[in-house]
Amino acid sequence: MCNEKEGKFVIITIDGPAGAGKSTVAKKVAHTLGYEYLDTGALYRAIALYLRDKKVPPVESDEMRTALSNVDIHFEKERIYLDGRDVSAEIRTVEIETIVSSYAKLSMVREKLLEIQRKLGSLGNIVADGRDMGTVVFPEAILKIYLNAELKERAKRRWNDIKASGRDLSLEEVEVQLKKRDEEDSKRKHSPLRVPDGAFVIDSTDLTADQIAERVVELAENVIKSRGDCR
Repeated sequence: MCNEKEGKFVIITIDGPAGAGKSTVAKKVAHTLGYEYLDTGALYRAIALYLRDKKVPPVESDEMRTALSNVDIHFEKERIYLDGRDVSAEIRTVEIETIVSSYAKLSMVREKLLEIQRKLGSLGNIVADGRDMGTVVFPEAILKIYLNAELKERAKRRWNDIKASGRDLSLEEVEVQLKKRDEEDSKRKHSPLRVPDGAFVIDSTDLTADQIAERVVELAENVIKSRGDCR
């Protein structure tokens, strides 16, 4: 058994740009190892939904600080709850996807989510994916992965997801959006996207999600065995 007081819970982080396959791989790794999957993207979307509903604009203010101090977000069986309400579907709407980045770049929002994410990471073994998991949120993670892929391949993956959801957007438009997001993520003042120290870098361009997940699980099991950490 893991001992929380001794800090024995295992944390695996998977960072990388949009469309690299982080969430798909993280879910597969978590399932294989029997860990919890920490969907940080859902957390940011839930915060955006919460602040929108509170009519708090994406500008740092005392109003935003007060609102964030009262928010309650938690997961139950991979469903996300906002103040006791299941918002798993609501946070995936086009509207929330459009506004989430304007909130996510704010230091007040990132500080609040840092608190929430670290609390969740103290409750058990987890696999967390995002853009600053291994650099800021869990720098002590026993295994850090940086997952990347060529821009055109990432755009194609995102475009397929968009088509599957019934939205109408061209592949060229998606590629432009991803390129812009890459620049914003890497140049933002707070928690910019970068390769974490000590991370294993994996190019997913020509790999399937299953192949990547198998590699990550192998790395995790080797690290856990060498350290004597519990699973």
